[in-house]
Amino acid sequence: HGSSRHLQGACEPCTRVCHSGGCADGVACTLCHFPHTLDGKRNLGIFKRRYCQTFARVLCSGFAEDTDALYRIADKLGNESPYLQRLIRGRVIEDNAEEPT
Repeated sequence: HGSSRHLQGACEPCTRVCHSGGCADGVACTLCHFPHTLDGKRNLGIFKRRYCQTFARVLCSGFAEDTDALYRIADKLGNESPYLQRLIRGRVIEDNAEEPT
């Protein structure tokens, strides 16, 4: 599928995934569903921001016990989406601050 080539930088972003209806092809889509926010715009649109926020929340909940893996993922995904990278790193810092010492 299209997202499998994301980390190699050989993917093409799906332009429909960030819209309110999402991508109708779902997992069968040949385009990448990872967030891509390096489109030259200074401010992201509401749908891209929400998509990145949801993506970060799901990713962080899946790797809640492995913050080292989350940082590595944030670094890899940050090449295409600095906004997503900041969201992931911010969630890790918030979660670590909430843990009792």
